[in-house]
Amino acid sequence: MTDMEAIYKLVLRNLQVQNYAELLPEAQEAMLREVNCLLESPKLPDHQKKQLSLSWRLLEQCSPSFEKASKGY
Repeated sequence: MTDMEAIYKLVLRNLQVQNYAELLPEAQEAMLREVNCLLESPKLPDHQKKQLSLSWRLLEQCSPSFEKASKGY
C-alpha cells in the first residue's frame, strides 16, 4: 500500500460522521486539509476523488461543527 492509499483510507474513515465527531477540532481541520490535498492530487484515481467528495458533502449536511471547521477549505 502506498502512502497516498493509506492517507486516503484514513481520511475517508475519518470523514464518516460518527468518526469525525469524535476528532479534536485540530484533527478535524487536518482531515479537511488532507481532503483538499488528495482532491488536488493527479495521482489519486477519479473514483476515489468522487468518494471523498461525496463523503465531504454528506458530512457537511450532517455535522453542525463541520461548517465552522471547513471555512477556508
